[in-house]
Amino acid sequence: MSQQKSLGDSLENAVVEKARKAGKTAKKQPYSGATLKAQGDVVVNSTLVECKVRAPEIVAGEKSFRFQLEWFDKVRIQAAAQGYERGVVVIRQKHSGKMMVLLDFDEFLEML
Repeated sequence: MSQQKSLGDSLENAVVEKARKAGKTAKKQPYSGATLKAQGDVVVNSTLVECKVRAPEIVAGEKSFRFQLEWFDKVRIQAAAQGYERGVVVIRQKHSGKMMVLLDFDEFLEML
């Protein structure tokens, strides 16, 4: 198993574990979403989650990470096609335990 795949599996497991500890229904998608009927990496309640682990980069002297807009567009399309309420991207910086969620702002407002 490649290091990137191993890091991805670790993040998927962490998302499921943390969601379950918070009382949510959570499961990993079979084959990390590599099938047409079960896309995305994780499902938490009615939300499809794409998980990404990225190494930090230094930009203008500050730590940052690169986010690809296509990840967000793809998970939102997949979520709609599979009947989920929303699609989000969970990102964790390599060698960090902190997870961050990227979601559409209008969906964020609906959740409040």
